[in-house]
Amino acid sequence: MSSSPRALRQLVALVGAALLLAACGSSGATENSKAATAGQDPLVAAAKREGSVTWYSSIPQAPMDELSKAFEAKYGVKVDIVRGLIGALTQRLSAEQQAGRPAADVINLADPIAFGDMTKKGWLVPLKSADVPGFSAWPEKYVIDGDRIVSGIQGVAVAFNTNKVKRSDLKNWNSLLDPKYKKQIIMADPKVVPNWLALMAILRDKVNPDYLTRLAAQEPTLVDSAVPGAQQLAAGEAAIQFPTTVGVVQPLKDQGAPIDTVFLSPTTGVEQYSALIKGGPHPNAAKLLMSFIMSKDGQVLLNKGTAASVLPDVPGTLPLPKNYVAPDILGANQHKAEILKALGE
Repeated sequence: MSSSPRALRQLVALVGAALLLAACGSSGATENSKAATAGQDPLVAAAKREGSVTWYSSIPQAPMDELSKAFEAKYGVKVDIVRGLIGALTQRLSAEQQAGRPAADVINLADPIAFGDMTKKGWLVPLKSADVPGFSAWPEKYVIDGDRIVSGIQGVAVAFNTNKVKRSDLKNWNSLLDPKYKKQIIMADPKVVPNWLALMAILRDKVNPDYLTRLAAQEPTLVDSAVPGAQQLAAGEAAIQFPTTVGVVQPLKDQGAPIDTVFLSPTTGVEQYSALIKGGPHPNAAKLLMSFIMSKDGQVLLNKGTAASVLPDVPGTLPLPKNYVAPDILGANQHKAEILKALGE
């Protein structure tokens, strides 16, 4: 079928107009995006253009939700939370890195061994070169290998059933060796959690070389986790449960369970580390989230009521226990066999 020259000219004009409108629409969308972030801090503007940030963490869900909500309200950037156990998250991260497709932007875990491995493999962003706002003011003592910070510390505590034990009865670690507590102690198995093993090393090295043997003579009941241990303690199945943290005990206490915690000296803690993932899909939003985690507001949301902040004067957070000793996970692991043997395991 033939067409007249006039019809062809009309068709060409219509196609040209459609292409022009499409180009204007695309340009307009870009210009609108730029206009929406005009005048803002460049990092905030770049984070908004990325639209979201993915946060991998093993901390309890409640503080993650609260911090994410506050971050979204302040910056208009959505936080996609991926929460899981430390082992599961590190396996997932490893699979993503090996496939060359990092999905996480920020990671927050309490595992120095896993983080050391990430550093060796180059999976983390050096924080100084990343120019994260607030990083220069972070206490140098709590910057590890230049690519992660200690973003919160949960002191290792002793929980007790208030119907069976008075706080004043637990003056020091030797109090747990009182004959009246024989078969009345629930102990979270130190071979399961590295931080618990680190505490056992401290009890042996700083309290008494025979402490673990004497503790074993108390015939404690071993449990895999402090969580079921706290539940059994609240139910009156024992007088004392340790090692544990305030974060494990406080929810039961808030529900009216006869349970409380005390910090004995010296003790160690569960240190949470936060870092940026190299090659993450939202690098600007990641830096902004890390900066918020390091802010006083972020520290309140992350640690209030359950942990200590390494920043001074953060309201609602716990003080570090007296004579706090950073957990020597690697050192304790090297002596794991002899520690467990002293405990009768």
